[in-house]
Amino acid sequence: DGGDEEINRILDRVLDTIDRQILEMWLRDQSHVAIAAALDLPQGTVRRRWAGIKARLEPRLRER
Repeated sequence: DGGDEEINRILDRVLDTIDRQILEMWLRDQSHVAIAAALDLPQGTVRRRWAGIKARLEPRLRER
């Protein structure tokens, strides 16, 4: 499926293990609260990391 391939390409661009886990969980519609609990991280850390992930990926996704 083309959507799965695109998701895999996006995930391949996220090299940091924690950031990749955050993105994968977000793609599964998990809240920041749930992600923070699952990864044993403060919610603020998850929000900051998510903002960084989004900022890095958005320009590439807009190109498509």
